[in-house]
Amino acid sequence: ADMGVAVTSENAKALVRYLSDIENINYDRIPERKSVGRLGYIEGEGFSPYVDGLIFDGDANFRTMFSAISTRGKSASWVSIAKECRAMSITARIMLAASFASVLVQPFGALPFFVHLWGSESGTGKTVALMLAASVWGDPTMGRYIQTFNSTMVGQEKTAAFLNSLPMLIDELQLAKDHRGKLQFNVYALAQGVGRTRGTKTGGIEQTPTWGNCILTTGESPLAVGGDGAGAINRVIDIECRADENVITDGMRVSGILKKSYGHAGKLFVKNLSKVMDKAKERYDKLFRELSNSDATEKQAMAAALVIVADEFATDWFFRDGSPLGVDEIAEFLQTKASVSAGDRGYRYMCDWVAQNSARMRSDIENGETYGLVEDDCAYIISKVFREAAESGGFSSTALLSYMKSKDLIRTRGKRNTVGKRIGYINTECVAMKMPDLDMSDDNENDGDFIEI
Repeated sequence: ADMGVAVTSENAKALVRYLSDIENINYDRIPERKSVGRLGYIEGEGFSPYVDGLIFDGDANFRTMFSAISTRGKSASWVSIAKECRAMSITARIMLAASFASVLVQPFGALPFFVHLWGSESGTGKTVALMLAASVWGDPTMGRYIQTFNSTMVGQEKTAAFLNSLPMLIDELQLAKDHRGKLQFNVYALAQGVGRTRGTKTGGIEQTPTWGNCILTTGESPLAVGGDGAGAINRVIDIECRADENVITDGMRVSGILKKSYGHAGKLFVKNLSKVMDKAKERYDKLFRELSNSDATEKQAMAAALVIVADEFATDWFFRDGSPLGVDEIAEFLQTKASVSAGDRGYRYMCDWVAQNSARMRSDIENGETYGLVEDDCAYIISKVFREAAESGGFSSTALLSYMKSKDLIRTRGKRNTVGKRIGYINTECVAMKMPDLDMSDDNENDGDFIEI
């Protein structure tokens, strides 16, 4: 049709037959072109789209994003503004380094991870920091490379598979909340690096999508909350952006420059990385061991080591300011083993629940609901009430009881996780949860002075 030939349902079949004959007759004369349907590492070919003569032949819905991974402006202009942003805050340096680190995930056999900027105050520079990360690889204009949370989980999964090795950038977490304010986003779905297995209409299954990259996100609240599983919290580096500590200042000027100069650093980083991959892996292994021996979990140590290695090489190749990220600088943003543990968080949640409902856990209640009884240092919670309270907080009651039993935080009877206790005039099964010792003077600025409520 572009050549002036009208194509209709009447002549389409004949036209297809004609084109097929032309192709067969001239098979040796038609030049071959390499095509690709995704970005990042392509086995046996190189790194898409940085392969000469490569054309896009994938889903038409991703054509805009594929074309966004390109270069514009001058490399020197981008390096200048990137150095300026790096000097503004440690958060900006981490976001920029995480963008480079995305291409290290697959070669090093690591797992995808999140870096999430959050803060309730507007104007702290979260979105501009996301644009800075995007400008490493392509056009930072919203809707081109950067996407929002206003999409389905299937759409996000397919986007991650298309980006493959390049960082996935998603803005405005609040768009993923329902009308009740509950977050409708599953960290596991992207952090696993493997999509859902889906059937086809013909009875088979579709090819399962895979990816290995870094996911950079922003929002007004943390990405992983207290009731989430340990695995979800473990895969997220949450960074709070406070009103008095802007991530990037003068955001309008910075974003304007980034939209005019982008894409140079990523292409050169991949090219240089291929020459020093073994050296980079050795440095990563050393950092991973160092971080793992600290209080950080292995998955948090893995993500932090990738970010530090990427920043060290980016500093040598582009910024040359002699100030790469160090272990101490990024350690303050990492989750500890205790904070990641779902069991520990669940126990603390139930201790708070007992304090909140102390009026319902007394022996002199004559009217109203009774949840149990508090005696000495132990809270006897009716088994049914315990299950409902734990589940409402997002914790598995069975897993929580198992954890507390292993840590000697509950009193048990034989193989059961409950004990018999007379509540009112009835003997019932209760979870006998030991309450924490209130002698916390080492961690309290008031040297053990508590306010009685």
